[in-house]
Amino acid sequence: MLVDFTFENFKCYRDQQAFSMRRYNRSGYAPFDDVSTVTAIYGANASGKSSLLEAMTYAARFAVNGYRRGSSGEGIARLPFLLDSEYATRPSTFYFELIASDERRYKYWFSIDDKQVLSEDLVVYRSSRPSTLFSRWVGDDGSYTNEHGQSIEFGPSFTGPKKQLWSITRENALFLSAAAAGGSKVIEPVYRELGKVSIYKARFYEREMPRVKRELEGGSQDAGALRSLIKFADLGIDDIGLVERKTGVDEENDIADGGDASIAQEGGKRPTDIVFLHEGKDARAMFPTGYESDGTVGALSFFSVALRSLRSGGIALVDEIDSSLHPTLVKELVLAFADRESNPNAAQLIFTTHDVSLIDVSGSEDRVLDRDQIWFASKSDGASEIFPATEFHVRRGENVGRNYLNDVYGALPDPRLHDVFLEFAGGCHDGKED
Repeated sequence: MLVDFTFENFKCYRDQQAFSMRRYNRSGYAPFDDVSTVTAIYGANASGKSSLLEAMTYAARFAVNGYRRGSSGEGIARLPFLLDSEYATRPSTFYFELIASDERRYKYWFSIDDKQVLSEDLVVYRSSRPSTLFSRWVGDDGSYTNEHGQSIEFGPSFTGPKKQLWSITRENALFLSAAAAGGSKVIEPVYRELGKVSIYKARFYEREMPRVKRELEGGSQDAGALRSLIKFADLGIDDIGLVERKTGVDEENDIADGGDASIAQEGGKRPTDIVFLHEGKDARAMFPTGYESDGTVGALSFFSVALRSLRSGGIALVDEIDSSLHPTLVKELVLAFADRESNPNAAQLIFTTHDVSLIDVSGSEDRVLDRDQIWFASKSDGASEIFPATEFHVRRGENVGRNYLNDVYGALPDPRLHDVFLEFAGGCHDGKED
């Protein structure tokens, strides 16, 4: 589970930002203990909501895949804040606090520039006191120093090979990533937890469809769940399945008209396509994906993402969750992650949204998101910042959604946009400017 994430100098974020999943201000609806399994991020367009999720994803992927996907001397592809020339060369820093599958807390952080890793540290809590596993820095005053002038020290808790793992670590790769590639067991829990971070962007929902297809082909438990979910989501779909892919220009018309296409049997050799079964008054038809609305295909994709995350205990970052989903479906997905019974593996859902129905409730009894599960993103002078709703000392019965729309929290678009339209329209007569 993600507990805290802090970062600095990434995309539209110039200054250090601290994001947390901690439950500081629980009131009524808190089925999990001190770490939340759901958090929503609100803010205007281009305020930095998506970039926050991208910062988490970038840092996690660099930690997990940086060693395998890079080579010595090629530098580091990072995304610093570019609206201040000073920050283009300043380091970017990322910090995670996690609870891994071994139920221990880990703190892991690193700093990079365009050429190399400047620092890297990993701490584990086996008791109330921290125990350093390793600490890395630029300098030649450590027990182990490489040819690039980087040193590393290992704590007594780090077991297994040390010198060998350090010898394969490149200057532009994290030791955590190299140690995992070298088979180190001591870093495996935090490495696996970082590997659970995945991002899903609504405008790319079709990328999930190959996975849905594989589940249907294999007849998995998730396939059965997807068929039930799509049916009961009230989208007018009675079932989903697979048909053997035809050749010819009238393929889609044949399928849509019912034709002679049949649901493909497991183990079939021919390529298959997903179809959606519709039943009318006296007829039924199977529609290919291209015939369905973005909302229908998006819902199926979101269901797949949710099932996979709930099963694995993953950390799902979802951008623009409400772009293709009705608010009722968004609410149900959030509740699936918030409920201990449907989320026994403590999977987490962190999402950006403009849907205020999740927070537009007075009192706490029917509130989907509590006060400490709501964050805002805002931008000023080109630099973004994030802050929690609890920063405003939100009262227990306060209608957060109404206050958000009334700009109480300062995370709304500029309300003067209408004035610009009025000025433009006022200067035009019969399609001609004055």
